[in-house]
Amino acid sequence: ELAAAGRPPDALRMTLVSRSTQLMPQHADAVRTTFERLLRERGIEVLLGRAVERVTDAALHCADGVEVAYDEVVWCTQGGAAEWLRSTSLALDAGGFVAVQPTLQSTNTPAVFACGDVAAVLAHPRPKAGVFAVRQGPPLANNLRRALLGRELKPFTPQTLFLGLISTGDGGCVASRGPLAIEADWLWPLKDWIDRFWMSQYTSALPDMAAEEPPPPE
Repeated sequence: ELAAAGRPPDALRMTLVSRSTQLMPQHADAVRTTFERLLRERGIEVLLGRAVERVTDAALHCADGVEVAYDEVVWCTQGGAAEWLRSTSLALDAGGFVAVQPTLQSTNTPAVFACGDVAAVLAHPRPKAGVFAVRQGPPLANNLRRALLGRELKPFTPQTLFLGLISTGDGGCVASRGPLAIEADWLWPLKDWIDRFWMSQYTSALPDMAAEEPPPPE
């Protein structure tokens, strides 16, 4: 697009602004080092510890007085809780998510169960990631049955490690698990296959549902 507009490729400059003092703080040092190198190689400026307080038509205004001029902005935010939860009587954590016990029951309304991205297991804080949410389904179903039968509920303990496959934007990928980091092009096709296989369980693998009979004519 730059060439078509008669502008040199180096006319495009990108800046990553984050209020965090670390790049990708939920990942290991090896992962951070890899992405710091990739960003540096691509000439992307990284401004850490910069909380954006105000946005005008031409610049981001940070809390420390730094102004970052821009033509286009792409916002990337963390997961947020639904606002309607604040209008309920359910106990919430500091982020506004439903506070639950390890049994996935609300901490102040035991008859209410919650899991996945809407909930926060106070005893086991974890990032809002699908890898944690999907594994709460079977324990939730089991405890719902036990509650209906009047049996003792079983606490759920989420895994501490998970595999993250992070795109580098050029067909490459970085695998992150615990302290390990692997950078390889073959990881991206693997991630694509995993994602497609997972989604197929909720599309092509579902049984056919009979169509409803139309109502009789009056």
